[in-house]
Amino acid sequence: MSAVLFAWRVSTAEEHLAPARSFWRGYRLNAVSTLRWWWLPLVVAGILGVNVAFLDAVIPSGLPLLVFGAAQAAVFLLTAVTALHALVISSLYNFRTRDILRLALRLVRSSPRATIGAAAIVITSAGIVGAGSEIALFALGSIMAAMVLQNAHTLTIDIEEKYIA
Repeated sequence: MSAVLFAWRVSTAEEHLAPARSFWRGYRLNAVSTLRWWWLPLVVAGILGVNVAFLDAVIPSGLPLLVFGAAQAAVFLLTAVTALHALVISSLYNFRTRDILRLALRLVRSSPRATIGAAAIVITSAGIVGAGSEIALFALGSIMAAMVLQNAHTLTIDIEEKYIA
């Protein structure tokens, strides 16, 4: 996904007929930096998934179950939105790993339009997987990457104005 974001950004900036070259360049540049931080959202999502799967065994049914389920869904959504922001940052810019995550968390608070858009993308992705399958989401991957990049336009402007000299 990081390489696709990189290729989309290059293809919108330049007109050329070699998107595969941009994809592989983005893959080469961003693979290690993305893998350095990507494990953290995966661990959080895994823990939340196990908690939701066995929530009825721990919490009595009724209103407490609904409240705890909604709280876990909100934490998952926050984690996914932060991961999307961090994915855009690590795909397009060269920051240290801890700075990527800190900046992504800061942008969740300071850019509400981009955060709501990223939340809508996460919810849409969950709906596609729920209604269809993971294969349907994989087939729409390039379109979803274009949506993520378009949604993150205000983030990129903010980063370039404040953090890039």
